[in-house]
Order: sequence, then C-alpha cells, then structure tokens
Amino acid sequence: MKLMLTTSVLGALCISTMAVAQDSVPAVPLEKPKPAPKVEPLPEPTPLFVGDSAPALTIDHWVKGDSIDGFTDGQVYVVEFWATWCGPCVYGMPHLSDLQDEWGDKVKIIGVSSEKDTETVTNFMEKTNSSDGLVNNDRMRYTVAVDPDRTTSNVYMKAAGQNGIPTAFIVDGSGKVAWIGHPMSMDDPLKQVVEGTWDIAAAAEAFKLEAAREKEWAGFIKNYRVAMEK
Repeated sequence: MKLMLTTSVLGALCISTMAVAQDSVPAVPLEKPKPAPKVEPLPEPTPLFVGDSAPALTIDHWVKGDSIDGFTDGQVYVVEFWATWCGPCVYGMPHLSDLQDEWGDKVKIIGVSSEKDTETVTNFMEKTNSSDGLVNNDRMRYTVAVDPDRTTSNVYMKAAGQNGIPTAFIVDGSGKVAWIGHPMSMDDPLKQVVEGTWDIAAAAEAFKLEAAREKEWAGFIKNYRVAMEK
C-alpha cells in the first residue's frame, strides 16, 4: 500500500514538472532550413576574337558617366576591365584619363569592374590615392561601371580567353573589336583606330595566331604537370 502511494506521488510530481516546463518554455515549430538560393552558372560564351562584332554591354550599375546601351556608329569605345584590388589597374588609371582627355568625344573609355558590391567601387572612388595624393574619382576621368553578375565580363574576358586584368578592348566605329590587350600598350592602336588607318584584318590574324600559341602552351603545361604527378 505504501509502495503504491509513493509511486503515485512521484508520478504526479513528474507530470507536474513536465507541465511547468512546457508552460515556461515556448514551443518552437520545427522548420526545414531554407535551401540557399541557386545561382545559375553563366552560359559558355561564344569565342571572341579581334575582328568580331563587339558583344553588348549588359550593365546595370553605371557609377560615373552616362549609361551606354549600345555602340553608336562612328564612335570608338574602349572597354577596360579592372578591380579596386588590382595594383596595375589603379596605377594605369591616370593613363586612361590622359587618353580620354586627348581624344575627347571621339573615344568613350569605360572602366568595368566585376566586383560584387557596388559600394566597393564607389567607396574606392572617394578615397585618396597614396601614390599621387589625388582622389581616385579625379584619377578616373572616364565612364565607370560595375558588372557584379559578370555577364559583360563573361562575353568579353572569358570569351576572348583573357585571364588577367587590366585588359582593354578597343571597339571601332563599325562595332568591331579592333584590338585586345593591356591598356598601357594601346596608345598607338587607339590612334590608328580613331584615324581610320588600323589594319583590322592583320590584327585579327595576329590575335588568332597568338591565341593558338597560348592554347598550345597551356596544353603543354597541363601534360607536364600530369607527368610530374605520376
């Protein structure tokens, strides 16, 4: 009889304790964690060579200068890819600005950064550069855009097999890619494109030959590494 009574009392205490615990701690419904948003990979771009039609600029963020929706007949453009963390890009900004000042309305230079946060670029432009004491915005006297989804970079840089920045693409007055290379080396090609003396056929042949050599070299390096691993 005492054993049964003790058991009953203990059972009541356990039930009472459970009730108090349930009342004092709010229940949280179980939910499945939401899956991370799926980021669709960019499609493989059509290969781009000198002499091909310049791809459209699919840019949403124009942080300096007017937006450019398409290439105007007779207008020469320079599409230059850069980044705030790229030392050679920052170093070459005054050179690009000098070219923009030299050619005026005949050339539109567009600096395109593919950094994900637009504020990274706008904050950079407000900072003073330690090398010359000038605000970066004043060192960039040309159009500046941000391409966070890399759609423009994809159809230019990746399509042309360009793996390093800064890289510039000169687009001639007929909308063709006339030259691809380092912006510090484009003074003479740009001058010839503007003046209409540029031999785009010869430039196209030279670019394809160089691209073939680089592809062959890359294949050699790949095979060499495989052999070394074995």
